[in-house]
Amino acid sequence: MPNRLYTRRPIEIRFNQFLRGRPYSCRTVDLSPTGLRAEWLEEPEDAEAEFAVELILPNEEEPLWVWGHRLRREDGRYAMRFVSMRDCDRARLEEFLKPSTARFTPLMPEDLFDA
Repeated sequence: MPNRLYTRRPIEIRFNQFLRGRPYSCRTVDLSPTGLRAEWLEEPEDAEAEFAVELILPNEEEPLWVWGHRLRREDGRYAMRFVSMRDCDRARLEEFLKPSTARFTPLMPEDLFDA
């Protein structure tokens, strides 16, 4: 999309979105410093449009905490814009997404054991 400020990085990371205080598991399709596209693995049908997200980047232990706003939802996927994030978390995400810091990341940790 020509009006996009940031390029999306295709990557599959599991994360939790918190709806009504309960974690629901999701998986990213792609990620940028300003949002993500995801597939939900479980979610209530009447889920609210804004929610907290706990995202752990590959090779890191400390989660990023983000307040997200769902933009659209269709066919088991949704797009989310990041509404609020701590400055230190934003810096970590931007550093992770830089092409120079790109490194091999298995799609899912369990993929290492299926070979």
